[in-house]
Amino acid sequence: MTDMKTDTARFVLGLGANSRATPNELIALALEALDRNALTPGCVSSVASINRRAYDPSIHAVAHHLGVPVQFMAAEQVEAQAARVGSASSFVFKSCGTHSVAEGAALAAAGCGATLVQPKLKSAHGTVAIARLI
Repeated sequence: MTDMKTDTARFVLGLGANSRATPNELIALALEALDRNALTPGCVSSVASINRRAYDPSIHAVAHHLGVPVQFMAAEQVEAQAARVGSASSFVFKSCGTHSVAEGAALAAAGCGATLVQPKLKSAHGTVAIARLI
């Protein structure tokens, strides 16, 4: 794609996953989300998720694949973004303590004023969202 945005490190990739997610599945999902938004992997400053996924190899694999750090956030930090997410889930809230993992983590990590450029995109066992840093 010739019109891809090549801004350096202007986006945070939020990830959610269940225990059956594989590294290949989440990497493919992350790359699909970037491609849908005409973004290159070099645009990503970090990967973010909820702290209960801190030992999830699939989330670490995405960060490693992109060559960026991964941030794990408390459920309270992620839930603080609930009013700004587009796909709140009561099921996710019951299991994680937040209404959205991927969208909420991306927004929380990107900071005040950040906006979602890619709402939650799902695969069989994972979710991804992209927030633009301000």
